Order: sequence, then C-alpha cells, then structure tokens
Amino acid sequence: MTALIGGHRGRAGDVAQHFVGVRVGRRSPPVNHWGIAPNHGKIVIMSLWRNLTGQTLRDPVEGTFSVTDTTVTVDNDGARHVRYSGVLSGDGIPAAAVQVSRTFRPGVDSPSEGDKLLATIDRARPSRYVIAWPAQEDRAIKAIRDKMHAEQVAAAVRLGLAPSMVPAQTGPAPSFRDLANEELERRYGRHPLPDGNRPVTLAEAEQLRVTGQRATATITGIDYLSVPAKALPNPEATLANVALRVRRPDGTEYATTARFGFRSAVRRTQIGFAGAQVPVRIDPNDPARVCLDAAALPPDS
Repeated sequence: MTALIGGHRGRAGDVAQHFVGVRVGRRSPPVNHWGIAPNHGKIVIMSLWRNLTGQTLRDPVEGTFSVTDTTVTVDNDGARHVRYSGVLSGDGIPAAAVQVSRTFRPGVDSPSEGDKLLATIDRARPSRYVIAWPAQEDRAIKAIRDKMHAEQVAAAVRLGLAPSMVPAQTGPAPSFRDLANEELERRYGRHPLPDGNRPVTLAEAEQLRVTGQRATATITGIDYLSVPAKALPNPEATLANVALRVRRPDGTEYATTARFGFRSAVRRTQIGFAGAQVPVRIDPNDPARVCLDAAALPPDS
C-alpha cells in the first residue's frame, strides 16, 4: 500500500488537529448514479453518446432498463458475453422491449434477470439511449480494496466492536488514485473511524467548546495508530481511535467512537487507557460525534 503514496512527504503538524479534535478527509461533492456531479451529468452523458455514435441526445431524460432475460456465452479465457433482453422506460417515454449485448471480464459480476439499471433516454428519439452498466472492478483494485476493508474490520475488533459495525463496500469501483488518497488519509490518521463515524474536525471542536453539550465518557476500547513521527506535534504525542460509553448529565448513556490525540506521555498516563473517565463535548446535531473537552482535562505538565 505504501507504493500508492508515491513521493508524498508528510509535514510536521499534519495531524496536529487531532490534539484538539480530529480532521476527516475531504468530502466529495454530491454525485448522481453515474458518479458525476449533478450539474455536469447531462453534459457528460450527451458527450459520451456523441463520442460513441457521432450522434447527439437532444433531450436526455433519466429512465431504467429492467432485465427480463439473459443469454450467456463464455470464451476460453473466461470472459462472458451476455445478450440482455429487457424493458426500457422513462418519464413520459412509453415502455419498449430492447436487446443489448455486454462483455464482462472473468470474475466480474454481471446484472441478471430481475435487475434494474439506470439509463438515459433521448425523449425526442427513444431508440437512442445509454445504459449505466456497473463498473467492472479491476482485480488488482479489488484486492487492495478488500485488504483495506479487512484492516478496517481488524481496527473495529481491536476497539471491541462487532465486525458487522464496519460499513459494507458499496458504490462504484474506485480508481487507483482514489485508493491512494484513501491510504494517504489513513496513514496520517485522517480517515473515518472503523464504524464509519466521522471524527470531529479542529474547527468543529472549537465550536463545540461553545455549543457542545458537556458529558462524561468511559473509554471502553482504545487502539493507538501508527502515524509518522514527523506528522505529530512533538516526540511524545500519539493518536488513537477510542470506543466510548457516553453518559449525559440526565443519566442517559450510549456508545460511540472518536479519535483522541494525546500530546504527552503524562496525558497518555492520565486518560489514554481502557477504563479511563474523560470529559467530552457532544455535537448537538449528531450525538455520535464527540471530542475531548480540553478545558476540563487535568494539567499534564
């Protein structure tokens, strides 16, 4: 996995934000079912059709292709050639029976009878359409993706969480660049928590000092992360994922996860272990997200 990072060099303080709160990786803009930002979707689909056929979708509308039957032939190398029969329909467009063919590499799942795929249809001429076929994930990418998921499950287990709490791998197949960025975020402790919870960012932690609800939490599990020393604020600093049992002032309790930074060996001795009681602030908009209440911590010097 290190090879994916290329020549990146971490900077001192890359993860310093964790020592007040935490930082999560950049969030991607919303995308539609093609993996395209909505304001670019029609342009890209029309461009794709034009590149493939030399024609233009004059009035593209979203629709579906419902698979009713399949005929499969397999090459000697294992590639599957599938002839699909199905029904194409869309808003204001009469349903029509169509047949299309698609080839799938060995080991790649393909749609089957009963599946419904998204499509773009030309309202002006419904015989022109583009079906959004599932991405065919490269074997090397799948192997890396599976390994990263296994590491996420292992991190959950180290916190005492059930493996089922780790989010399933869904969505389109990532590119090598996507995986490289994800691994870079993980290497510097900026990735989501094992259960998919988003850690509190530095800016959010500062805001929670004012707006967050005061509470006490018990660390029920802790997993120290391996972060490059040059990215930490000082030689004694460490970063850890923690599983928490949060107790509100009214006595109600719930479980969640967080990422805590310990600036010194003294701080780690004070609260960096399972069973430690720590003061926290709760995000009023999402109680699952909490950060250390730095002002309520004992001095560490």
